[in-house]
Amino acid sequence: MASLILSYEPQGQNLNTRRWGKKRLRSEREQALAKTTLALLGECDVSPTPDNYELFYTYAAGENPAVGRIIGDMIAQRRPFTLGVLRELRERSSARERAERAVENIGENVSVSLDDAVATLEEAAKNADEYGKTLLAASGELAASSRLWTLISPMLPP
Repeated sequence: MASLILSYEPQGQNLNTRRWGKKRLRSEREQALAKTTLALLGECDVSPTPDNYELFYTYAAGENPAVGRIIGDMIAQRRPFTLGVLRELRERSSARERAERAVENIGENVSVSLDDAVATLEEAAKNADEYGKTLLAASGELAASSRLWTLISPMLPP
């Protein structure tokens, strides 16, 4: 009969060897949030599906204040988390994430547009400099031909 492995620990490293710096602090916080999330799911009689886990993890981590207030109020009032309520909460949470992504995309687009504008201005400045040099050379030629005209015009018949 095959056995089921319920946990995995990389060889040569266990959780105790990762007890330094930010990794340990982040890992401890994440573990505490995971435990809190599972406890909340159990206390609220909510099925621990990935979507529900994500929603309650977001609540436990305080990542979405608006949805967090609703969940907190529901827990305090001992109201049931029906499938409809959970779906609505996920939609609200998703709407916030979509808005954040939209703002990020807008920021990236503005950055790209600014980079393009700077490149265009730099090219225009380069072209203006080259045009200025061409005009300067042409004006020198005109001045030379004007002097030439001054020299030869008296010799020409009227």
